Amino acid sequence: VPNTCGPDPEGCIQFEWEHTRGVPITKANVAERAALLADQYRKSSKWFRSPHVLIPVGDDFKYKTPEKGEKLLSQWEMLYNYINEHSDEFRMTVQWSTLSRYFEKVTNNTL
Repeated sequence: VPNTCGPDPEGCIQFEWEHTRGVPITKANVAERAALLADQYRKSSKWFRSPHVLIPVGDDFKYKTPEKGEKLLSQWEMLYNYINEHSDEFRMTVQWSTLSRYFEKVTNNTL
């Protein structure tokens, strides 16, 4: 799913860690990777009428084994934690959600 993180497939493919161009997240590159992801999310936000943006993470097959799911989630968590720890710099926060919680927030326009 190379373009789910935003409008630039070349940027998003870097977050497809099973792909040959995927770049694993480490302490050494998390700041740079988080900036790239935040840029994609910011570009995606222009497609929404709400301050809440829905970004799918992976597809059904990304989490087919517990080990695979844990590995992927740990990569996303490093990015999300970094963005949230620097929310003033990025002017955003990210969080996991469900569709029902997302639509509740959009409908009620709550954080």
